[in-house]
Amino acid sequence: MPKAMLAILLLGQVLISGGVAMATETRNTSGEQAKVLSESLKKHILQASASDGKAKLVSDGHYTKAQQKEFFLAVSESFDGPPDRHSSTKFSLKSILPTALKLGYESRFDHNSFGKDLVTIETGEIDLLLTKSK
Repeated sequence: MPKAMLAILLLGQVLISGGVAMATETRNTSGEQAKVLSESLKKHILQASASDGKAKLVSDGHYTKAQQKEFFLAVSESFDGPPDRHSSTKFSLKSILPTALKLGYESRFDHNSFGKDLVTIETGEIDLLLTKSK
């Protein structure tokens, strides 16, 4: 095979894979990060309230929805955790309780940069207590 053809095939593979090696192993966990994520939400969500079937969240900027730190959520809508090179977290509003918002979460961590061909996907639920302005 000519060297030029081989180079084109290799370049095509890099472009298809986004320039990074794709992890082949996935590990699913449930609830293992709930306490850490709950503490982070308590620290960075300055206000959590609910009215007329919608939740209002005010963040210090750590958590956002469409890059906005103050946002409303209906049930099943979501917001994002802080951007990170190796991980991502998405929270979704499951329900509005009398004293809390029930949030589902999915957190992904790619171990590839640390020498492991692995992606960990963590799911769970957290109750975020309704607050007054801080």
